[in-house]
Amino acid sequence: NSTRVDNIGPTYTELRHDPPVPKPGEQVRVRVHATDPDGVAGLTLRYLVNNSSAQAIVMDSQGDGYFEATLPAQANSGTVIQFWVEGRDGRDATSFAPAGGPSSRALIRVDSRVPGPRRRGFHLIVNSPDAARLHEFKNMMSDDRLGATVIWDGREIFYDCGVHLHGSMFSRNDPDSCSFNIQFPADQLFRGVHRTVQLKRRVMQEIIGKFVQVQSGVPGMYEDTVEFLSHRPGNSGAARMSLAHYGDIFLASQFEDGDEGTSFNMEGIRVAQATDNGSVEGIKLPFPVGWVGDYDITNLGDDPEQYRWTTTIKSRRARDDYSHYMAMAKAFDLSGDALIRRLPEVADVDEWMRVFALTSLFGVGDTYTQGNPHNLQFFARPNDGRVLAFPYDWDFFFAYEPSAPLWGNQNLGRIIGTSVFTRLFHGHLLDLMETTFNEVYLRPWVTQFAAVAGENYSYVLDRVRQRSQFVRGRLPAKIEFEITSNGGADISVNTPVVTLEGRGWIDVREIRLAGQEVAMTPTWLDAQRWRLVVPLASSTNELHLESLNRRGERVGEDQIVVTTTAAPDSQRAYLRITELMYHPSDPTAEEAAAGSADADDFEFVELANLGPRGLPLVGVRFTDGIDFDFTGGRVATLPAGGRVLVVKDEAAFARRYGTNLPVTGEYSGSLNNAGELLRLVDRHGIVIQQFVYSDDPPWPREADGFGRSLEVRDPNGNLSDPDYWQLSADFGGSPGLIPAPAPPLISVRVEGDSVVLTIRRPAGPTGRILGADALSGDWFLLHELEALVADGEVAVGIPLQESGTQYFRVEVP
Repeated sequence: NSTRVDNIGPTYTELRHDPPVPKPGEQVRVRVHATDPDGVAGLTLRYLVNNSSAQAIVMDSQGDGYFEATLPAQANSGTVIQFWVEGRDGRDATSFAPAGGPSSRALIRVDSRVPGPRRRGFHLIVNSPDAARLHEFKNMMSDDRLGATVIWDGREIFYDCGVHLHGSMFSRNDPDSCSFNIQFPADQLFRGVHRTVQLKRRVMQEIIGKFVQVQSGVPGMYEDTVEFLSHRPGNSGAARMSLAHYGDIFLASQFEDGDEGTSFNMEGIRVAQATDNGSVEGIKLPFPVGWVGDYDITNLGDDPEQYRWTTTIKSRRARDDYSHYMAMAKAFDLSGDALIRRLPEVADVDEWMRVFALTSLFGVGDTYTQGNPHNLQFFARPNDGRVLAFPYDWDFFFAYEPSAPLWGNQNLGRIIGTSVFTRLFHGHLLDLMETTFNEVYLRPWVTQFAAVAGENYSYVLDRVRQRSQFVRGRLPAKIEFEITSNGGADISVNTPVVTLEGRGWIDVREIRLAGQEVAMTPTWLDAQRWRLVVPLASSTNELHLESLNRRGERVGEDQIVVTTTAAPDSQRAYLRITELMYHPSDPTAEEAAAGSADADDFEFVELANLGPRGLPLVGVRFTDGIDFDFTGGRVATLPAGGRVLVVKDEAAFARRYGTNLPVTGEYSGSLNNAGELLRLVDRHGIVIQQFVYSDDPPWPREADGFGRSLEVRDPNGNLSDPDYWQLSADFGGSPGLIPAPAPPLISVRVEGDSVVLTIRRPAGPTGRILGADALSGDWFLLHELEALVADGEVAVGIPLQESGTQYFRVEVP
């Protein structure tokens, strides 16, 4: 992917003009660094004023490869100067900076305008021919980029940017209010991160909605308010600058392996009805235009081409994978129990309900279910394939009256109208109004956004108050949380679990046993009734249930006594996670050559049967962190004391560890290298173990990609506490095997004139610390360790020698 040229002329760095935004009557200095193995014979600064004939100034050498020239002052604000540097080396080869020379767009605009006091300036500079082409009627819908220069905050200069208009023909039609999409050079990203940004001056108050999205946990793009100074005086002033959008940067930062997921855009089909020359071969004109909007998220069969018309792929386009979206679209056509069962498998229903509850509260028009079916994106989350909804364009902010229906139409409206999902939707409406969509919370933020934009947004608070009052008046009447099984009276069973039923209001999200940290998600039978499987201990169980809202606050409680004659459930009693390789070391050259080039492919989780007899694994599942059902695994029953492994990639695991280990199967998803929740449940869906691991201190660093695994020290302990884990003694861990004893030395640190050794000690016998001046020399006693009554850790300080090397050895039984 390269070509050879005998001599390319001088090469350049640090091209810049100063001041970045000159005032009328102010000279401009242009400076560049040039180098060439044949020597730089000379540089010439060439420039055009308002697209006139090119002029030239010989640049003066400043030493060390730097050259400068000064452009004459220009009297009028709005004057645009295009410039480039032409250089010649000792062999008479020429080159340009920027590389395109006359076709590049290093531009200077003389400008007397000053950004507002609370806004940073974003100068977009294009020359007059490019500006005319940008807004020409027949080119209005073109996404071909024209050359531009951007000056950010009066300091940072981006030459050779690319710009096109942004939005539909309706928003591009007015040059004095249209939006712009700007692409930055690949080697000079905006804020060091972004390749593109959008500048919008219409509906500035939309930033409030975007802010509430993010604060509410709804996926939302980051926006900033800037002073936009464009080539058109009428299209300058306060503007919303959108960054990241829902592209790879956003997805990678918000979801594990997010940039590996596929995103889609729901958009209407616009039908051009005229061309510039009246023939079918002519350039399509933006107006007049027809609109095809009679479509929905619906089952269109098994052919991806049928979905492509209205839902286009935005990311991972080469993969062209419509499978997850198609599965969701087919589920949207279901009804009744089939819908209730299938939809949560293919879509994150909770997220959808929250997105559209917020859309309803803000009265957003021109979007799916509330106006035209567009301005919505979808994302197939990589770890589970379920589809999320991403709200996109909220230009029609509070387009509906405060008394508008609580939800819209089309298939999603029908889904929300299903009692189980109605309850979920109502719950999100309530939670949003209690947290972010309320006058008290929003008042300081609305005041701040209005002050920065220099606009009056007081009506926003009025609409928030009015809409909230209307919505609250249409939520179902509040009911108390209660257990209704057996009329609320005590129950006797002969099973290790009990299935309880009850009632709860829309504010109930989870139920937990009082005194326990782990909450349980009930199955909702309709808008009020819930069902929950609760684990039982032997004999008498006083079950005190607490209901929690979406903020983890207790909103109700009830209790019942359940007596069982069954023995304790063996899966919950004896099955335990014993080892975790969440961030393996990088593959060796041999492993990579064999096809295992990703370190994550070597992940594994080990479990052990701590019981006295064989343990059936049917129904045991990992449901969070990774997904795996042991029912389909090769190990159906785990013998007493036996160990079993679930792995990320069996082929990779075999390359590193061999093929004679008890691997029962591959899980889907990956263990997060930064840590996450891991949940193991039994055949009843009851939690066996649930914990959060991390790569942050005091969790051991050596387990985070440096070859060691985490081994459990106490299988019945709190595994969210790093004290209940230890590093594997062996590189690569000990999958399927009894772990080697952990090395006694935990850490070494220097404090002043001493070295402090932190040592892991078993209860009982003493130990000792030895020292030596050389590994081949004699070892001598430095410190005798006292006997301990319980396992623990001790820190021992040993004085350091004034010079030389010291060696230490720790010996404990």
